[in-house]
Amino acid sequence: MTSAQYQIAAWAFARASIREGDAALDHAAFGLVAEVGEVAALFQKSLRDSVPVDVDRLVLELGDVLWYAAACATLQRDELFVARREQPWVRTEDVAPGSLGAVLAYAQHPSQVAAWVRDLAVAHGRTLDEVQARNLDKLAIRAATGTIGGSGEDRAAAAAAECAAVVRYLQHLPEVCAACCDAIDAIDAGAHRVQS
Repeated sequence: MTSAQYQIAAWAFARASIREGDAALDHAAFGLVAEVGEVAALFQKSLRDSVPVDVDRLVLELGDVLWYAAACATLQRDELFVARREQPWVRTEDVAPGSLGAVLAYAQHPSQVAAWVRDLAVAHGRTLDEVQARNLDKLAIRAATGTIGGSGEDRAAAAAAECAAVVRYLQHLPEVCAACCDAIDAIDAGAHRVQS
C-alpha cells in the first residue's frame, strides 16, 4: 500500500470533529502529540522495568501516530510523504534513525513524522506497510463495533462487557467442548485482552 492509499483510507475513519471547523487541525495536531507520547511511554516503561519494548504494541501505537500525521497532511491539503524544501530545525543526521529523539527532527511536517514512524518500525524489525495495515484493520474493527469514538478506557470497558457476555453464554451451553473451556480459562485469566 502506498502512503497516498493509506492516507485516503485513514481519512475515511475521521470523525466530524477532525474533518470540519476551525479547530480541526488543532485536534489533529494535539492527537499527534498525544500519540507520540504513547510511543514514548512504551520506551520509558521498557527502561524502567528493564524489559524489551513490546513490539506488537509499538506497531499499534505507531499506527496511531501515523493516522494523526495523515490527518494533519490531509487537512493541510498535502501528501503524507511529500518532500519539503524547508530544512528541519534539527538535522536528521544528528540523531539516530528510529530513535525517539528523531521525532524532534521530523516534527515540522507530517511527512517527517511519517518518516520517523517508518524508521522506528524498521529499527524494531517491522515495516511501514505493517504499521499501516494494522492501523486500518484496528480502525475497521472499531468502526464495525461502534467503538471508533471515545477513549481507550471506554473501549476497554466495552470489550470487557463483551467478553463477560461470551463467558456467560459459553458456561450455559449443555456440552461445553474442551476448546470452549480453554477459551473461558483464557478470558478469565485476561489473556483475551488486546491493547487499544
